[in-house]
Amino acid sequence: MSADRPPRAYFYTVWDPVLLGVRDGDEKYFWHVGQGESLFDLAADPAELCDLASERRTRAQELRRQLAALVAFQQRWLAELEKKGTRNR
Repeated sequence: MSADRPPRAYFYTVWDPVLLGVRDGDEKYFWHVGQGESLFDLAADPAELCDLASERRTRAQELRRQLAALVAFQQRWLAELEKKGTRNR
């Protein structure tokens, strides 16, 4: 990992609603699919009590695009595995 980039981790749940998220440095973003989004600054708010998604709309949209790109990549990758017949081996 490069010293000039903050650590990034992606996560998800399959509960209803589906929840996708990314932690990028001190920021943690949740996309509650079909229900909205949340953005937290973990350095200032480690308990995740102050949702900043409406204040930091541009940053929330950027993180949502990153999640969408990851999901699209995974869908393409799984489709390729299906074509090759190697998905469930």
